[in-house]
Amino acid sequence: MLGGAFHTFAAPVEDAIGEIASSFNSEDWISLEEMHTSDVIAFPPNQNRTEGRSEVVQLWKDYRASGIADLTFTSLGVNTTGGRADQYGTYSMKAPDQGTTVTVMGSFLAIWEQDTATSIWRVRRFAWNVEP
Repeated sequence: MLGGAFHTFAAPVEDAIGEIASSFNSEDWISLEEMHTSDVIAFPPNQNRTEGRSEVVQLWKDYRASGIADLTFTSLGVNTTGGRADQYGTYSMKAPDQGTTVTVMGSFLAIWEQDTATSIWRVRRFAWNVEP
């Protein structure tokens, strides 16, 4: 029974992380903004944290403008409690590197919050690293 409940609550969060990648790849900044809470905080690798919905979306825009493309996320686990969920997994993306394109991979941790009025899951905290 627990496995069924886990899957029921995990599926929307797993779908939502895919929507973030899709919005990033298609440069749909309005949708990307709607997928974050107003008090979102991002913890990018080797940078200061970024706070606030507009600021985090600008961070995504800056990554895209730098040539980052083909972002994909693979969810490895989701844990839900009430209207909160934590998710971890891996990601990959294409990045420019000295005239060529390389694949960058790493891990991520997302903390989600469910909007009580709409039941939509939004990212509240997002951290990721880059594998060496």
